[in-house]
Amino acid sequence: MRSAVAFAVAALAGSAFAAPQLYGNVNVVEDPDHDQLHFGPSSDPRANSRGCLRSSSRNHRLPSPPPPPAPTSSTPTPTPTPDFTPAPAPPPPAPPAPAPPAPPAPAPAPPAPTATEAAKAPPSSGGYIDIVIEWRAKMGLPALEIDLRLQANALTTIQHSGGAMKHELNPGTMAQVMAPGECTLEGFGGCYLGGWLCEKPQLKGLDGVCHKASKGWEYNGQTDHAEILVSTNYGKIGCSCDFNMWACDLA
Repeated sequence: MRSAVAFAVAALAGSAFAAPQLYGNVNVVEDPDHDQLHFGPSSDPRANSRGCLRSSSRNHRLPSPPPPPAPTSSTPTPTPTPDFTPAPAPPPPAPPAPAPPAPPAPAPAPPAPTATEAAKAPPSSGGYIDIVIEWRAKMGLPALEIDLRLQANALTTIQHSGGAMKHELNPGTMAQVMAPGECTLEGFGGCYLGGWLCEKPQLKGLDGVCHKASKGWEYNGQTDHAEILVSTNYGKIGCSCDFNMWACDLA
């Protein structure tokens, strides 16, 4: 009877030591070569210092760990950011209108003629040119056009020579004739006909006028003046008088 009680107590004590511990960390190692599970101290520092024995059979599995606790608070829903469209930038200011161009400066006034030129220069129309046109028409020659530049050149020649008969061909002048005479239309007519054309009294259109017009003139065999005035190589003429000396430039 005592033996039976002692055995029962011993069996109960053995079952208490053999019962598995369900708390704490368990270090379980499966040996693939021997189809066994090994237990021992866990290498995980969080493991319990006590190991757990399990059967070597593969059909025995450790109980699944309990599911993780449900989250105590829900994840906050992000507040949607309202859409913001910036106002369009104002357009750039329009560029200022360009300033109107300044009016061109007035052309400088031409220099005033000298007192001698203003007093002695013939008019641009009429005057001596009428005498030239008349005699060229009688001789069957085209009319010459009056040219103010040639007229100024003729005056310059007279003033540079101081009244002496000294020729000077200024720029623009191709030929020149000179003769002494009063600075009047009558004086010009006497120079043009008696002093120059009558060097060749046989010219067409003279018709014997040189018998009277040549009085007081000495030609000394010269014919150059007449040949210049009847030449068709020139189309322009300009004549001036000063110091009782007439000069005509042609081009």
